[in-house]
Amino acid sequence: MKSCAVRTLLVIGCLAVPASAPALQVETAANTAVVQAEPAGPPPVAVEIAMVTPKPQAGRPVEIAVRTRAQAGVTLSGPAYPQPLGEWVILKAAQGKTKNQRGTRTREDRLTLLTYSQGDVPVPSLTARFRSADGQTGEYRSAPLPVQVQPPPVPGANLPKFLHDLKRPVGFFPLWLVVVGALLLGAGLAGGLWYFRRKQRLAEGQESRPSLPPDVLARQRLETLRARNYPASGEFKIFYSELSDILRRYVEGRFRVQAMDRTTLELMRNLKSTDLQRPESAVLREVLERSDMVKFAKFRPGEKEADLDWRSADDWIVRTTPVPAVPGNETSAPEPGPGGATPLQKGGRP
Repeated sequence: MKSCAVRTLLVIGCLAVPASAPALQVETAANTAVVQAEPAGPPPVAVEIAMVTPKPQAGRPVEIAVRTRAQAGVTLSGPAYPQPLGEWVILKAAQGKTKNQRGTRTREDRLTLLTYSQGDVPVPSLTARFRSADGQTGEYRSAPLPVQVQPPPVPGANLPKFLHDLKRPVGFFPLWLVVVGALLLGAGLAGGLWYFRRKQRLAEGQESRPSLPPDVLARQRLETLRARNYPASGEFKIFYSELSDILRRYVEGRFRVQAMDRTTLELMRNLKSTDLQRPESAVLREVLERSDMVKFAKFRPGEKEADLDWRSADDWIVRTTPVPAVPGNETSAPEPGPGGATPLQKGGRP
């Protein structure tokens, strides 16, 4: 048996083998024999498992340290980290650096583990293979690490100040509130569509005419403006603003051009394509430009000048009102206007 070459050495535990230890089984090249182990100091390698995370909890990652030690001249391989490791799942394995301390090489690996079990959940033994200086090979198994896993924390307990627990689900809105909201939304969409289409028809000259002719409406508004007598109280800006609006609305109804949102210059340019004669165009331009000066340039006319502008606007409306054709007659007697003015056909002068 002494001539047999020893191939494998098996060492169990982290302690040295005492003189009274049981026999170790040694595998030889030819057969298997039983020999008595002799005290030989600490084993050539050692593997220890230690818990790093205090009070491990189920469902939360924990960290353990795996420390290995090998004597000088001993080649260490491992330990191996199987997946899964008992009831634990290895999330991360970080191998540490090897250090030499007085002829002994040490290394510390860090493992991140996770389990959903509770109670006694030990970390199983880890196995490391080694080869001694005299060529003997063997493996070292560490002792299992007992771990007491705590239950998972209660939801909402011990949360940081900037975190809050989930709130209860919000109930649905009442059915009547949903119906009222849908009706209001539909009414708003319908109103917006009507306004858009009306503005489009007006831009295209397709707006239906009011029940009263434009000249009748304009002269009624002029009478209302005169009755308010703004110039007597010095409110010339209000007077000329309403006077300009009356003329512009009449222009839109009579000549079918945009006037309310146009400057005076733009309006006069658009009127060139209508049947408005040049003398009447000059009168309209004079009244509108004076209104702009009062509204925007702080021009302050007198009461007499304001009255003249009112009369000019009324007379201009009368003279630009088309005369309806009478069957059998080429002309008809027009209705006299204020101050004895009479309208002319096609906006002509008296």
